[in-house]
Amino acid sequence: FNKYHTFIEHLEGLNDKNLKDAFIFDFYQNQKLKEIKVGVRFIFQSSLNTLSEEEIQKSVNKLLRPILDLGGVSIPGLDQEK
Repeated sequence: FNKYHTFIEHLEGLNDKNLKDAFIFDFYQNQKLKEIKVGVRFIFQSSLNTLSEEEIQKSVNKLLRPILDLGGVSIPGLDQEK
């Protein structure tokens, strides 16, 4: 559960020029497997131009890299290019 608290701290400190909002919309805890699943929604928006999929993916990877580096954390469906 220490990783969960680190995850929350990271979410609270997110900083990206195109990130308008980030919030948890789902939480599931499986005591038996000692597993937590968290659904997070990111909203990206630029005041200068329409963001491309590539720009958004770069921001997502940058924002989530510290969480993935915790070890034992996975994000299904994330394109994890650096």
